[in-house]
Amino acid sequence: MPQLSGLEVAKHNTADSCWVVIHGKAYDVTDFLPDHPGGKKIILKYAGRDASEEFDPVHPPDTLDRYLPKEKHLGPVDMATVDSSSLLSDAEVAQEKARQVAIAAQPPLSQCYNLLDFEAVASRVMKRGGWAYYSSAADDEITMRENHAAFHRIWFRPKILVDVAKVDISTSMLGSSVKMPFYVTATALGKLGHPEVDAASSVPGSNGQAQIQWLQLYVNTNKEITRRIVQHAEKRGCKGLFITVDAPQLGRREKDMRSKFTDPGAKVQADEGMESDTSQGAARAISSFIDPALSWKDIPWFQSITKMPIIIKGVQRVEDVILAYEAGLHGVVLSNHGGRQLEFSRSAIEILAETMPVLRQRGIFGGRDRNGRMFEVFIDGGVRRGTDIIKALCLGATGVGIGRPFLYAMSAYGQPGVEKAMALLRDELEMNMRLIGANTIDQLTTDMVDLEPFPTSDELLFVICLRPLLLSMGPSLEAKIVVLGAQGVGKTSLLTRYCKGVFNPDQTTSTVGANFLTKRVVDTDSDTVVRLQLWDTGEGTFVLFSGQERFRSISRLYYRGADACILCYSITDAQSFVDMGLWLTELRRNLPEDVILHVVGTKADLVARDPLAREVPFERCIAYVAENLNPGQASTPPPSAAGPSYSTSSQSQAQNHMGGLWISASAAPSAEPRSPSSKRSSGFWGQEAGWDACHEVSAETGEGVEEVFRVVARKLVGRNHKMRRALLTATAAPGMPGYESGMDGCYFDGGGLGSGGLSSGLGGGAGGTSSIGHYHGSGTSRVSRASVMVEVSVSGATEEAGFHR
Repeated sequence: MPQLSGLEVAKHNTADSCWVVIHGKAYDVTDFLPDHPGGKKIILKYAGRDASEEFDPVHPPDTLDRYLPKEKHLGPVDMATVDSSSLLSDAEVAQEKARQVAIAAQPPLSQCYNLLDFEAVASRVMKRGGWAYYSSAADDEITMRENHAAFHRIWFRPKILVDVAKVDISTSMLGSSVKMPFYVTATALGKLGHPEVDAASSVPGSNGQAQIQWLQLYVNTNKEITRRIVQHAEKRGCKGLFITVDAPQLGRREKDMRSKFTDPGAKVQADEGMESDTSQGAARAISSFIDPALSWKDIPWFQSITKMPIIIKGVQRVEDVILAYEAGLHGVVLSNHGGRQLEFSRSAIEILAETMPVLRQRGIFGGRDRNGRMFEVFIDGGVRRGTDIIKALCLGATGVGIGRPFLYAMSAYGQPGVEKAMALLRDELEMNMRLIGANTIDQLTTDMVDLEPFPTSDELLFVICLRPLLLSMGPSLEAKIVVLGAQGVGKTSLLTRYCKGVFNPDQTTSTVGANFLTKRVVDTDSDTVVRLQLWDTGEGTFVLFSGQERFRSISRLYYRGADACILCYSITDAQSFVDMGLWLTELRRNLPEDVILHVVGTKADLVARDPLAREVPFERCIAYVAENLNPGQASTPPPSAAGPSYSTSSQSQAQNHMGGLWISASAAPSAEPRSPSSKRSSGFWGQEAGWDACHEVSAETGEGVEEVFRVVARKLVGRNHKMRRALLTATAAPGMPGYESGMDGCYFDGGGLGSGGLSSGLGGGAGGTSSIGHYHGSGTSRVSRASVMVEVSVSGATEEAGFHR
């Protein structure tokens, strides 16, 4: 076939006739322009020219042979006659010059001491488009940052005097032995960072052979194509199938969208009136084939076409982990796609901490169930250190996936960079295994980590930056309320009655893990809109081991960060009252003093029908709350028709070792104090005396239910006003406006337990003169948690901006 001249190719540079040159061959892509996943603009930019450099990083080598009809293959081109002038704009030329200077000044590989060093180097030496694609995340990239930050809230509890002369970090994943407990996640567009990506990503394994390979699959809308891909991978030796389930549509990655994939087509003779083509960035340019209809019903089909272990990647809630196990899958990857999909998705390490207790309850330990069937849990997202990997393994993960850091290492240094990154992680793992007191991976257990969140100094900076917003924000807030208690006390029915106004016990099932409802209420005293996130924590039974109280199935993460907790017990079940006391002790030990705690006795309707069914007199609850929530008022009994009936501190110590619990052995009813609005609530008459934290309600009739949440909401509003005032005070500087002193309409508790000026009543205030929010202990001007919800009216519409740290 004779060669085409560059002059002939150059004539075809419009949307009506578009030829491009790829590796010395000409192709007619005119008919393909409307269907190009990346939009037609980027093709028209190179119409009549050589597009090889732009084509290679984004497409597999056989793309044109597979998808372009043979008659569109026009033959070889005399490259000496092809226009080779640059299409770069002046700005792009300047960027490339700066990049070349950075490459010349690139530090030697020996000066990279951790994975973050590779990221810093890659950000300077990569081309703009490649860096934008690798580093971008969804929307404001908050989820991506949180993925990494979440590991910082987990601290170690190391063992000492352990012989750690020998440390072995090898383990097994999906039945294959591996030298280290992590894997390199599958990533697209590797050539954006390095032209030899295939060689750089194939690092030798423990036996000198190529690494074990798994296939990560984006499911095609054409099932036959999907079948061919899966079976081809299995024939080539892949040991596992990872099906991506969190990407029915790729997220909006704005940094990527602003990259060179959105540049206008320079020197293109576009037709007049040609429709504007808004590019979607590199990510969406390669993702139009993904099947958005993928669902659980497709799992049996995948199981029928392969014998590889099947894992679904992108699981973000406990319930879906259980569904995956029940569907016969071999495991899950807890992941939010590196923060690149749904913004404000929870971090994988946080989901892991609440998932593993539920799996253990179902008999799944160490990646196997009671019958020996494989079910392994992996996580990815935000891992940058060996300590991050160890934290995940302590919580029960089989292994950890790492993506971006290896892309950065490859982009900056090629294959030597990838090998150095792995060596750094190996060294960090071995060192920290010794420091934590473990010889092997299976010795890493949950008692070696502490999940209690710790405040960080950057949160103070965050609040300072919010000061102008705090000064202008409207009367609105959002709060997390967690409902706790033993199984069967009616937590789900209580929330269903409050949020939906119904009582359907026959349709109510036990909650697995945690579930939550939302409701918007208005505090009439201050006209504050309160959005309540109401968490139903499911089963919460305690088991005693050698005198230590432990949970059976609920993680501390369920109530972590709660603004208020409602502790439920059944007034017809004395043991549930004991369990409530254990919960109270647990919360007081692990939550800050300013958390709002209320105690609710349920099933009042049963006692209304049969007074002999009562096992816990209301006075006992009031006395217990007074003794344990606000000791300063324990000597002031609430009014009662039959006179006071409660245990003193000395009595409770003698009668029960569980924190002052005293329960009548008699089932006979006792006279109870009565509120003007509820026969079984202390919410009104006891408010001035501080007894408004006790309630008795009926989910069946609705009696007292609204009052519980109304009182809690009023306290939340009062605390929010205090926090706002304190934030503005703590961040004030000379010349900045202060906070108004008037607090009319706010609800304040009685005297608090904290010693500082910000102390509040039942539940106490954080100690220290300027200690704010959820901070354990005392301190000056320390801000550890800010939760702000702002409403701004714009042209008659409501626009909400939420911030949570």
